[in-house]
Amino acid sequence: PSILPSVSPSFFPSLNPTNSPTKSPILLHSDFPTELPTTFPTKLPTTFPSIFPSLTPTNPPSISPTFLPSLSPTDTPTDLPSDFSTDTPTSSPTISPTNTNMPTYIPTLSRRSEDIFARCFLTSQERRNQMKQTLETVSHPATLSTLNTPQNRAFEWLVEEDPFISCPQDPKFIQRYILAAFYFST
Repeated sequence: PSILPSVSPSFFPSLNPTNSPTKSPILLHSDFPTELPTTFPTKLPTTFPSIFPSLTPTNPPSISPTFLPSLSPTDTPTDLPSDFSTDTPTSSPTISPTNTNMPTYIPTLSRRSEDIFARCFLTSQERRNQMKQTLETVSHPATLSTLNTPQNRAFEWLVEEDPFISCPQDPKFIQRYILAAFYFST
């Protein structure tokens, strides 16, 4: 390493960070952040997010998030809501959704109904009917329909709560039902 900075940018990044920023950007990015910020933006993005928040928002916005939030608000709102709540309230109230009594042209599906259709290619009602028809080959139809029997509880769990979202055409669907029936019988 030299004591004085080089006049032109280097082609390869240095292995250790320098004590002061370079006057012009280097052609390749370094693997580690510098101790002080650069005076001009670099041409290539860094490999890792910055350690400290920026004083002003970037323009255009960065693709990956930084470890800490920026110190000033961004000029434009984000497209999607954040995955976590903030500790401080907003400065203005949010606009509440409009309530209309007008029906929609397309039926609204619940998230579970959407997942069922995506996995089984059946509506929730079609899936329920086919599951019951399949299970009637191993359990008496009356025990499937009688509330609070182990068979009924297993059937309802498979239809309404099973996070796996079993489909009646799944090869191990009947085995899953039998295990659930054993569970609800104990």
